[in-house]
Amino acid sequence: MARHPSSAFTVRQYMLAKDFELYYYNDVNLRSVEMHQHDYVECYFFLEGKVEMQLNRQKCQPVPGDVLIVLPGTPHCLRVLDETVPYRRFVFWVSIEYLALLSKSNPECAYLFSYVERTGAPLIHFPVVPFLQLSDSLFALLDEIHADRYGKEMALSIRLNDVLLSLNRCSYELLEKDVAMPASSHYDAISRYILNHLSEELSLDHLSQTFYLSKYYIIHLFQDLIGLSPHQYITKQRLNRCADAIRSGISISEAYLSCGFHDYSGFYRAFVKEYGESPRSYQKSHLPKEYPSQRKDAES
Repeated sequence: MARHPSSAFTVRQYMLAKDFELYYYNDVNLRSVEMHQHDYVECYFFLEGKVEMQLNRQKCQPVPGDVLIVLPGTPHCLRVLDETVPYRRFVFWVSIEYLALLSKSNPECAYLFSYVERTGAPLIHFPVVPFLQLSDSLFALLDEIHADRYGKEMALSIRLNDVLLSLNRCSYELLEKDVAMPASSHYDAISRYILNHLSEELSLDHLSQTFYLSKYYIIHLFQDLIGLSPHQYITKQRLNRCADAIRSGISISEAYLSCGFHDYSGFYRAFVKEYGESPRSYQKSHLPKEYPSQRKDAES
């Protein structure tokens, strides 16, 4: 899932930055963290691991998709239950001063924190679709933190506010039962998952189990929005990536196997149907001149 290297874990419990800090951790053999508290809001986004969190006297064992909100002044600690299991999570710190300033003009960005303070329920479990949306916004912010591009300060502000908006919007749509998630959000999440896992199993059964959606719903979702079945969409995306690989100089056999096709005959038929020519003919006409060895194979 990670698109950015994980951070080295630190036991520091104070902020160095003025407004926020964000970390992506992936630890093995991590020691437990003693009871502590701080003067900023801390948000945990759990991806993987076997740990126990304690806030005041409340204990919980988070699962993937859980988000834990630790409000300022709340004593909390962590106990690692199995050190051999990778413990992956985002840790997002945001100052109360920044939240107060943002909430004056955008009160929507304070919904979840007010909810936790009002109900005393700091742990929220998100279904796969909204949790993927949250992860995407966090990775986008993380990428911007580690980039060195023109307009970085403005981009950081935009990405930070997007994280806060996404977190509060997804929370509101989850906790306010009369709000339904639009079908396009399901499609965006499933299609994004497909593009990130083209080399892996992508059966309808697998997608149904991953997103907790019925196979019937997924089929009609794709048919209604793009006019293709999920299988047709997956095949088209695999062929597109395979064609890109062939044009870059990768051998045909390596290309089709790396793109999720398991046998050459099935790949061959699909490729000819999509591009109107055989993979070898396509390779011959599209292979750059700087790959003479592959071009010789294509002409043989």
